[in-house]
Amino acid sequence: MVWGSHVGGEGSLNIICHEIGHAYGLTDLYIQDDDPTIFKGVASSETNLMNYATPIGPRLRYRPLDVVLTSTNNRIKLKGDKYATENQWECIRFSEKCNKQ
Repeated sequence: MVWGSHVGGEGSLNIICHEIGHAYGLTDLYIQDDDPTIFKGVASSETNLMNYATPIGPRLRYRPLDVVLTSTNNRIKLKGDKYATENQWECIRFSEKCNKQ
């Protein structure tokens, strides 16, 4: 991996960790319009590592979360009213397919 950062400090570290998350099979995550961890388009330290908001936060979650197509906030729709989800820690720990279809 070649990395040329346009941000410094924790923001740069979180972006590198985000890209490593993709290498482990993690998907970008859906951000709800009323998400309390995002304010005025800026992420807080509680924002998930796999969100696309800038700067991204340092955390992963144990609960199933809706996933999106890369670089969008468009959830992956399944049959009926369901969306694809992943549990980030299970995905990393058990090397299983991350997206639950």
